[in-house]
Amino acid sequence: MKTNGIQTLVLDSAYRPIDLFDFKKAIKKVFSERAEILESFIDEEIGHTWNSSMKCPSVIRLLHFVQKKRDYRQFQKLTRKNVLLRDNHQCQYCGCKLSTKNLSWDHVVPRDKGGRTMWGNIVSCCVSCNRKKANKSLNDCGMKLKGKPIAPKFVAGDPKHSLFSDLKKLPSEKWRNYIYFNIPLDN
Repeated sequence: MKTNGIQTLVLDSAYRPIDLFDFKKAIKKVFSERAEILESFIDEEIGHTWNSSMKCPSVIRLLHFVQKKRDYRQFQKLTRKNVLLRDNHQCQYCGCKLSTKNLSWDHVVPRDKGGRTMWGNIVSCCVSCNRKKANKSLNDCGMKLKGKPIAPKFVAGDPKHSLFSDLKKLPSEKWRNYIYFNIPLDN
């Protein structure tokens, strides 16, 4: 029985996916009567008693209400790399697509004019556009943005998100019935 690394999809009491647990943590929730098993992995048995055997849970539902505080996974950390990923490695002034080493980031409203370092004020830009804009406002230098800078909703490389980003890579086909993000489903 190979159960190392097996993850269980956790649903809240309203059947919405909220987390991934190691299967051992999922079992503890079930035995403490805080969760119920909705789906099990077919091949993985985790224990036997004199009258039954228990399969490794694939999907559990928490029986108590989970107050959603703040979903930290919905906000990316503001780094140069994440800004370039958000902007698809394109200068947001001229539209040229460049490699990571040839792009920098720019404050739309310059810091010396009250601009803050936050998602809505930072864009990717090429070196020539960065020099042209310098510490001027967009009106002063006659430049326009290609798109409005917004905070990305999901963290690139977050294992909790990446499991849901492609339904072909789910650890269990049984998860497909419980995950309903705005992603295309193949027929």
